[in-house]
Amino acid sequence: MLSSVDTAVDKTASPDLTTTTKTNFTDYNALGQNTAFYQTVTEKGAVGDTVVDSTTITVRSKNETRYDKFGRLAQYHDIITDAKGVVTDKLTTGISPASNIAYDDATGRMIAYREVYTTEGVVTVKDRAIDAGTGL
Repeated sequence: MLSSVDTAVDKTASPDLTTTTKTNFTDYNALGQNTAFYQTVTEKGAVGDTVVDSTTITVRSKNETRYDKFGRLAQYHDIITDAKGVVTDKLTTGISPASNIAYDDATGRMIAYREVYTTEGVVTVKDRAIDAGTGL
C-alpha cells in the first residue's frame, strides 16, 4: 500500500467536526513491513461554538522502526508537529530498558509499552499496560 485516506465524523460527540487522516507509506523493509510514513490529520468544523481548523503532522523514522521475530511492531520513533508548530519527539519501546513492546503470545495483542515524549525540552514518560483478554 502506498497511501490511505480515512474521514471520520463522530455524530454523537461533535457532529460538525470532520477528521481526515492521510497517510503516505514511504518505506518498507525486505519483508514488506512498513518502516516509515508521513501522516497528516486535519480537523475541520466546529465543536460547540468553537471553530476548528487544525492539522497535525506525524513522520515515522525509518531507522528506528523495528519488528520482532514474529513480525510484530517492537519499537518506533515519531516526530509530531501540532497545529501550533510545536514539535514532539515520541519514542515507543518496551517498558524495561532495551526491551521491545510486549505482546501476549496467545492472543497476539499488545500488552505493555513505554512512550517517551520530548516537547520543548520537557520529557514525559508514560508506561502503558493492557489486559490481553479485554484489550483495556
